[in-house]
Amino acid sequence: MASIAGMIPAETLVLRDGLQKRVQASELVLGDIIYLKLGNKTPADVRLLQCSGDLKFDRSVLTGESEPISATPETTDPNFMESKNIGMQGTHVVSGSGVGLVIQTGDRTVFGRIAKLSSSERSGRTTLQKEILRFVITIGCISVSFAVLVVIVWAAYLRPNHPGYFSTTQLLITAMSVLVAVIPEGLPVSVTLSLTVIAKALGNNKVLCKSLTTVETLGSVNILCSDKTGTLTQNKMFVQDASILDTQFSTAEARTAMVKGDKAREAFLQLHLVAALCNAAQFDASTLALPVSQRKINGDATDCAILRFAAELEEMNEVLSSWIMKFELPFNSKNKYMVHSLRIANKIRVYKSVSDRTPGVNDFGQGDSLLLIKGAPDILLPFCSSTVCPDGSVVPIDSEIRARISSLQEAWASRGQRVILLARKIIPAESDEIPPGMGFDHALFGNTLMKVAEKDLTFVGLVGIVVWPQTHSILM
Repeated sequence: MASIAGMIPAETLVLRDGLQKRVQASELVLGDIIYLKLGNKTPADVRLLQCSGDLKFDRSVLTGESEPISATPETTDPNFMESKNIGMQGTHVVSGSGVGLVIQTGDRTVFGRIAKLSSSERSGRTTLQKEILRFVITIGCISVSFAVLVVIVWAAYLRPNHPGYFSTTQLLITAMSVLVAVIPEGLPVSVTLSLTVIAKALGNNKVLCKSLTTVETLGSVNILCSDKTGTLTQNKMFVQDASILDTQFSTAEARTAMVKGDKAREAFLQLHLVAALCNAAQFDASTLALPVSQRKINGDATDCAILRFAAELEEMNEVLSSWIMKFELPFNSKNKYMVHSLRIANKIRVYKSVSDRTPGVNDFGQGDSLLLIKGAPDILLPFCSSTVCPDGSVVPIDSEIRARISSLQEAWASRGQRVILLARKIIPAESDEIPPGMGFDHALFGNTLMKVAEKDLTFVGLVGIVVWPQTHSILM
């Protein structure tokens, strides 16, 4: 809790009585207007009234997003957590400046609710406690029933027919004896000893139980969820399989097809293009002289695996020098895809980096844009209207082709692979999909590009990624 408290700023700049004042963050109230600038921590949940074009918040402390989120005064999503006109308490301002209206403070903020849940004690009984309570109530009802039965027999039969046989004092002693006799006094000791024995058995199998409550809970577990990255796996991934349409290739087979220059090369040129350029990872410059498998890559584990796959297919210098990236929509947990918008840098080299059979490549102009998209197949496949075939040609996608691709995706996923779909789209300069005058630096360009990327995509292929397990996981 001390570390959580340290994430909240002590003071903030606020507008009160027409003057800018520094006040304690704890003194903020709803309706206060606060000023945010580079390096500040947001002291409360705020709705942005105005901001510079480069204002960005680092929300990783709340959402885990690795990339800063750009901000805008306009509402971009009905979901409070996703809208870009909201600054949330505890997030950092990594660039730009803005003015915001306080809409939630203290425990009512998103950050405050998380902190409150973290510090609150667990409510409710455990499974074993519920079972013991039910057992005790049942036994208690039975014992009370027997005691009442004894009283009824004495009052209805013994007392009228045999007045001196059973006195009132004896009746009370007998009823209490029945009550006590049925109650299992040794139950707490028996339960504790049983849990201790089980805990010792689990300990012998290298399962550490911090409390006896954990032991009894494990007995009612059907599904055990474990942290994977860094625990069961090494967070090191590599591409094991690739596909053009539903034709599968191993990494070695794909590399052989590129070297031989057969029909599949034209399709793999396009797969290579998307894998190399729709990527946020980069090779460490100090390791470029090493073989591809030994080079160090900086970036997300998934991006690193796909970048290494692209480099193994073919050297990437030609591709990288042919295109200039103008805009990037990073991957996030809501959209589940990444988009890169590129412009041509060297038209002569473009023909070497993209198949000549790619529609529009021969007429690609300086103002045209190439969208490269990478993400979850279940999200992107419905956006695709055409597909690259193994011979490099492009055909429309029908329900049969869509089913074949989905079937392949499910087969790979069932083997524990992370399946990523690669797609592309050419946007001519005269296209009306992007409003005239809206440049790459426009505040709403990202939202517009996202809408453009969600229709008429060309499916390029799938890659299946596996992750290295930890040594102890292999032994287990």
